[in-house]
Amino acid sequence: MKKGIRWLALAPALLYSLGAQAQTMTPSTLNASGGSGEIAGNTYEYSVGEMVLVHTATAPNLIVTQGVLQPQEEASGIADAVLPEKALTVYPNPSSDILYLQPDMAYGGKLVLSLTDMTGRSLVKKECVLKTGTEKQTIDLSMFAAGTYLLYATFTHNNQDFVRSFKVQKLK
Repeated sequence: MKKGIRWLALAPALLYSLGAQAQTMTPSTLNASGGSGEIAGNTYEYSVGEMVLVHTATAPNLIVTQGVLQPQEEASGIADAVLPEKALTVYPNPSSDILYLQPDMAYGGKLVLSLTDMTGRSLVKKECVLKTGTEKQTIDLSMFAAGTYLLYATFTHNNQDFVRSFKVQKLK
């Protein structure tokens, strides 16, 4: 009996010396919503509706997690101008088949439309030359599953880009 107790007492030291360790898990989350804001020159990020995440990939000096709090840097350091709300109307939203886009620009230019799913995968990319700035455009949603999609619109005039994004709901 004394031999069994002695081995039991030595087992943790033996396992530790062989490199056996308890599994550790760092908290990983997926955010349902969130955002950021600047207060007194400091940027603060927040998240709403966190739930347990399935996978987080890590490497030295890098952690990649699914969610909304990933840092994003402008390639040029210069942010694009925002396209005014009334300059592009997207309807009907939600839609089951055809999505209409009605530009209301004061001048012509190039309009680039990009539809992505919620993972960021590009589904449709359409480039249109607007001669008057008011030509109606369409995107066919009928081939996609019901769900939420993101539509990015970039209008270029005189080498200046104006951008706007829309959340699009696809029915049935």
